[in-house]
Amino acid sequence: QKSNRALQAMATSPPQRHKRLRPSCPSNGACDSSLPSAPVATNTSSTNRRGTKASGETCSLARWLPLCRAVPSRRHAFEALRQGLVTVNGEVCMQPSRPIRPTQDVIVYAGNIVEYHGGDSRSNRNFRSDTDEDFTRDASATVRHVHVIMNKPPDTLCARNHCRQVQGGSIIPDTRPTVYGIISEQLFRNSGSSSNDSDRSPPPHCVPIGRLDVDTTGLLLLTSDGLLNNSLANPLYKVDKVYRAILRDTRKPLSDDAIQKLRAGVYMKPGGGKPAVCVKGEATNVKGQVGAVDLRINGGFNHQVKHMLRLVGRPLAKLHRLEFAGIRLNPEELPEGQCRHMTAEEVSHLYALAHERKMAVGVGSSKGQRAS
Repeated sequence: QKSNRALQAMATSPPQRHKRLRPSCPSNGACDSSLPSAPVATNTSSTNRRGTKASGETCSLARWLPLCRAVPSRRHAFEALRQGLVTVNGEVCMQPSRPIRPTQDVIVYAGNIVEYHGGDSRSNRNFRSDTDEDFTRDASATVRHVHVIMNKPPDTLCARNHCRQVQGGSIIPDTRPTVYGIISEQLFRNSGSSSNDSDRSPPPHCVPIGRLDVDTTGLLLLTSDGLLNNSLANPLYKVDKVYRAILRDTRKPLSDDAIQKLRAGVYMKPGGGKPAVCVKGEATNVKGQVGAVDLRINGGFNHQVKHMLRLVGRPLAKLHRLEFAGIRLNPEELPEGQCRHMTAEEVSHLYALAHERKMAVGVGSSKGQRAS
């Protein structure tokens, strides 16, 4: 009976909360350090959403540079430090792990002061910013990005690779010219007639906004802003591009049936094991030039124009880009093989277009989700 009453009392009584034991200190104030102490809460208000201390605290130099978008990634930060392009308080620094105080130290990369503007540090990855400040920055920002427009010549690579794989699997040096060589030669060369490499200014980390094939010519935009690059080149944002294709069969123009098929959409495989996607385009025959077609698309898949024309039975022989993101190539102002810095109006137009496409898709879209 006593055991039954005890069980009933335990069932009806509220559960007891066990208090965490804390070490007691004697009256003289000396505590026993061998006893476990209670955890101390730390103030994390000075850290941003990626865990990097943005103000008042220290941060490694290699992490601070991509966080401020001075370089696209931490790998580029290591390379910039190795080349001695970064100074801290007027002294050249080559140590990636050097702690800096962002609110007190002055960091300069390639002649520009580096400051934090907010946003995602992984500027060369998929665009995931939740604020509008990334697209409201203009050319007067403290960290000035480099924006270049080029009339790409044929047989020119949009890559930095110095080797290529040939038939049979062997690797040989690739001596073909690159767009980076054109930029370094025409825009980032110090004054003087000397041809030594030491007289050249270091080329920026510009990346093409949608690369062109080695045999494709025409308009090529390059930027050092990874967020801007992704928002204009990603097929998710559907930025318009206009190409002029010269068909293999120049005896007859593109038929109306093929034009309707391109307008309705054709299915192509983007590669990489991905499922087929429907791509559309507005095609028009060029007046006075049989076999020439102007095709406007808003995607960004590899070899998209080549696949679209092949699927309608009219493979192309040459491809030339006329327009991209509302900027049209003027061959008289920019001959083939030449490049220049973008004007302030062109840069502002690109940032405004990127912001417009971002709002059209919707802020906070899931990663990899495509617009309908």
